[in-house]
Amino acid sequence: MYPIVWFFIVITCAGIMAAFGGWVASQKGRESVEGACLGLFFGPFGVLIEALLPSRKTATRSYPHKNVGRSVVGHGFGQDEVEAWEERKRREEQRASDPSEEQAFDYLSGPSSSGSGK
Repeated sequence: MYPIVWFFIVITCAGIMAAFGGWVASQKGRESVEGACLGLFFGPFGVLIEALLPSRKTATRSYPHKNVGRSVVGHGFGQDEVEAWEERKRREEQRASDPSEEQAFDYLSGPSSSGSGK
């Protein structure tokens, strides 16, 4: 066969593997570009690698902070879990920016007599 025919056969197979790799990645909750690149450059081995990688749905289950800015509903988190996590985050930020009454009282009352040694 002519070399140009082989070229088109290789390009077509690479495109098919890239599409298949992207589809496998999206089914596992991963970036489809990741799967497409693996399929394009490594062919069926890249698609196999993508299929064996852990899905994002289970990989980020215990790390909700990695999903900030992205919708985590449908990625292993229920709406109640997302709302509870956002509420905890809001309370932590509020606590850090606004000292509680106990902290303010301790500051105004000065050092305690038990720890001063006087």
